[in-house]
Amino acid sequence: MQRSQLSCSPFIQVANLSDEHADPINCLSFSHDGCLLASGGDDGKLVVWDPAERKPKCRVIFENSVDILLWHPIYPGSLIVGLSNGDLQQLSGFGSLRDYEQVEIRLGGKQAIHCVAYDDTTRCLAVGMGSRVYVTRECQRNVYAGIITLPEPLSPEVLQGPDRVHLNAKKVVAIDVSFHKDGKNLIVSYVSHGIVCWDTSTHGRLWEISLPVATPTIAGAVLFAPVRLLAVYNSVSGVDMYDIAYHGKQRPRKTYPLDERPHSKHRLPVQFINYGAQLFCGTTNGNVRIWDVASANVFQDLHHDSASPTRLYTAVVKQNKSYIATGSIGSGGRPQIKVWAANLGERLCASARFNIH
Repeated sequence: MQRSQLSCSPFIQVANLSDEHADPINCLSFSHDGCLLASGGDDGKLVVWDPAERKPKCRVIFENSVDILLWHPIYPGSLIVGLSNGDLQQLSGFGSLRDYEQVEIRLGGKQAIHCVAYDDTTRCLAVGMGSRVYVTRECQRNVYAGIITLPEPLSPEVLQGPDRVHLNAKKVVAIDVSFHKDGKNLIVSYVSHGIVCWDTSTHGRLWEISLPVATPTIAGAVLFAPVRLLAVYNSVSGVDMYDIAYHGKQRPRKTYPLDERPHSKHRLPVQFINYGAQLFCGTTNGNVRIWDVASANVFQDLHHDSASPTRLYTAVVKQNKSYIATGSIGSGGRPQIKVWAANLGERLCASARFNIH
């Protein structure tokens, strides 16, 4: 297998964080400065870690599992938390193990939260909850107002005849929401209904991308706005790259394959790292794969020593190093969080390396 050559050293494990979660870990998120790492699990526990010290800084116990975490891009140390029962909380002030402030964000719905995004230009928060996508604005810290609900998407054009009827019966689920063009657009990736770009002012549909018949579902997605690329984990063969400048039915510009077909359809988020030069995704065999975006060659596989799926949720660049945190979502054994680091050399950017046309 050909390996890419980047101005980045291989990732090595630098920390193993354990003895906090009793059940599978659902989500991980580094703070923007990389000084804190938040984890949430099926045990209803939120843990805010000091990864440098390898110990917890704060613990919060909820009655429902913690499914979504997002560090606030405007207020450092503020964390948006989504629970399995539809509760959405904004927490801050993690001063000690049991010292924190908590405010509920009310959206008028109570279903499972699948994804969240925050735009620091418009101060808008987008939430994929159940079959709906809500958008609300933070008019002042911890105070949200002006809730709108986006229309449900139309059925994609990839299927015809009886297959279209079958697709129409599938539940609408937004697996990823990404703001674009300074918050004027919201790109929503749906599990079974393709990709739709919405106007956040008029709530109208601007464009959509229908997926190929061979890979009609999405189990994870991420937008790299500088070069208009959307990476989609297709739950069949790996990660497909789409250019959002082109709409309608399209083939992926590039595909980043996995060695074996996924064992399950777990949600496995993908993420760009190192200024868009690399792309990584968890797998259902317990490993983490990193690709070079430009060549689609494998850069490195991170082994999690687990036969269960590995959710890969977060990465951050700090002090000339790139950090990745991974966690297993399978049952059996004590859940563990691994932190990996790589030294960065010359600053890389996918826009200069990846010909998407």
